[in-house]
Amino acid sequence: MIPPTSVHVQATQRDVYYSVGVRQTGNLKESIAARHGCDSLAAQAVAELEQFLTTPAFRQTRGYRAFYRKVLTGMSILYPHAPASAKFKMAQESIDDCVHGGYLRVLQALAVPSGGKHVSFAQEFAHSYGASLSEALLFGPGGGAVRELLAFVAAEKTHGMHRPDLHPNPHLSDETQKCWHHAEKTSGWPTWVNTDGEETPFDPSEERSPLSKEAVDQLQSLWRRNPALRDYTGAQRLSGDTPYQIIEDALDVLISQDSSPLDPAERARYTGIVAEANRRGIDPFYAAYAALCRVTLRRCWNQARRWLYDYSIVLWETQNQLWLNEGKRVPAQGVVYKPARVTARPPKHRAVPGTIYRNHGRYWWVVARKMKPRPLIDPQTKKKVPGTIFQDHGRYYWVVSRVLKRQRLVPPGEKFSTTDRATAERIAYQKWQQLRRENPTLAARILQRRQGQGLATQDRARAEKIAACLWQQMQRDDPDLAAKILQDNRPRARNHWYAQLVVKGKHRCLGSFTSRK
Repeated sequence: MIPPTSVHVQATQRDVYYSVGVRQTGNLKESIAARHGCDSLAAQAVAELEQFLTTPAFRQTRGYRAFYRKVLTGMSILYPHAPASAKFKMAQESIDDCVHGGYLRVLQALAVPSGGKHVSFAQEFAHSYGASLSEALLFGPGGGAVRELLAFVAAEKTHGMHRPDLHPNPHLSDETQKCWHHAEKTSGWPTWVNTDGEETPFDPSEERSPLSKEAVDQLQSLWRRNPALRDYTGAQRLSGDTPYQIIEDALDVLISQDSSPLDPAERARYTGIVAEANRRGIDPFYAAYAALCRVTLRRCWNQARRWLYDYSIVLWETQNQLWLNEGKRVPAQGVVYKPARVTARPPKHRAVPGTIYRNHGRYWWVVARKMKPRPLIDPQTKKKVPGTIFQDHGRYYWVVSRVLKRQRLVPPGEKFSTTDRATAERIAYQKWQQLRRENPTLAARILQRRQGQGLATQDRARAEKIAACLWQQMQRDDPDLAAKILQDNRPRARNHWYAQLVVKGKHRCLGSFTSRK
């Protein structure tokens, strides 16, 4: 405050505020007027936008209702497990902030040199869809409210997350740095510090999938790890784990016997290696295989496998003898005749050969090893124009992926692509007919692609009817392929003679033969 003096007795007292580090930017509306003029289209759009937001009726417009659904979708992305009532409440609380933030983004877009073009595009979009200019600027493609919503969702998704190799600002307080360290990271779990200040293994709750270190250590004590398997702990069972461990146990029993292939010095060394490996928690057989003579240990491994194989034969013979004593199995010896199985009833006749199967919700028809899979496309829903008619910045284009590049759908007498879907489809159909006349080779290549055929049906009954029509058409147009499909290449059931021998109670099957001789 300036103190009154004899010179400034009549001067008005006023407060003077000084700011340090504030960005020197002028008013956005003044920048728009200075850059484009007070009577420009951008300045008029700003006045219309302010009047639009001050009127409560703007909440009943079509653009606002569509934007409300987008905000509700954003809340579902951020909080997928929240109930519907909570999502509606959060959407109602956030939509006003998004609309007002979108208003500022519109002013920023108009304050640049290309602001006039932005208004022209919004005006053309509003005219095409029967909306006001303010709706197009806020809720249209690239509108301010839409961009504000995207920024809000992105900021909320990454809120409080950081990479594990980053560090907080050293000038922050200890409490702030502690909160930063305990925040969620983009990968891995944070370390847990107990009351004594020591780092302990993190023990997640039952709902989380990662196992605690205590559980992993317990699994390591139950399962022998193999460094060749990258310290596999047995949390997910691998094929062959149990059989290999049975052979290793048999090898250990073989070496510990008096008739061991190893001499006493190698046996003592083997015992020491196994004890040290068990103490360190690594695979004992891997440690012995790396330290001892591999040729000798491989011979012991093969002998242990022979032990187990002979023991399995003994078990099988014992079980077979029990079945013979109980009358569950009849002893067979010599040549046994087994006639071909005769089915009780002939196979059911099908209207369409092959298989009608479902792939990603749509039905296909295939005959194994005779015909490639064919989509069952409904002729009523088949597209008149192959490829895709898509919209980009409010205007429609036609493209066939990897064959035909983007084609502009320009109506006669205009310079730019149309903004009407029906007009775009009509122009694309005309272009397609012209392409078929002028370049039949390219047209045939397009029709061979799946995009040119359309999508298969999702109705099972309709798929069966389409497959029947395709089968009739194939029999009429391609009789050679139809005859190949109807040809049955499976071997016919024949009578067989099985030769078996029984020697000292042991049964051996010599094979199956087509004749008794």
